[in-house]
Amino acid sequence: MSLNPRLLNFLILGVFDVGLAILLFQIVDSATNNHVYAYLAASIGPLIGGIIQHVRQKSFSGISALILAFNVAAALATLVGGTDERLLLVKGSVVTGIIGLLFLGSLALGKPLAFYFGQRFGTDGTKEGVAYWNGLWKYPTFRASQRYITIVWGVVFLLEAIIRVVAAYSLPFTTAYWLSNALPLVALAICLTATFAIAARARKSAPTPA
Repeated sequence: MSLNPRLLNFLILGVFDVGLAILLFQIVDSATNNHVYAYLAASIGPLIGGIIQHVRQKSFSGISALILAFNVAAALATLVGGTDERLLLVKGSVVTGIIGLLFLGSLALGKPLAFYFGQRFGTDGTKEGVAYWNGLWKYPTFRASQRYITIVWGVVFLLEAIIRVVAAYSLPFTTAYWLSNALPLVALAICLTATFAIAARARKSAPTPA
């Protein structure tokens, strides 16, 4: 019996992008007692998760390209400007901050990033499912909901980045590292809660063609 495509998407995210990253950090940190090596090893998890998603989708969708760019930027950031362990934490937050700016900047484009996230995770991934999602754009309430969701994600990502920078230089490294891993989960929970609330409110309004 095959898994629901949506469930499989979130399983891959949880197992590789989060679970494997934390596991590799623990293993390498215990074996080498070197936070820098552990941090670099942890980046392998999300990279593998991104590759699996690209193979499954057989194409580079807008959200897939964003995830890949994030992983590549995060990996390169650890190699630029030295390998000070606290600087590595700050570099990770810089990438997160850039993603937040991309969300907010996308509001000036034809469709905001939230629309493409919904296209990826809010459909079953089939041609028909994606076509249905794309067709919803003609409704004003749907367009407004996607813009509100994009604003929430952009602001939350920026705040998360700022908090991680402050934590990197005001807390012990181990504490700052685990906080830097926990904060994205907290930010994600906030964003998802807001997303579901905004989407539910939008569904209560009868769609009116533009």
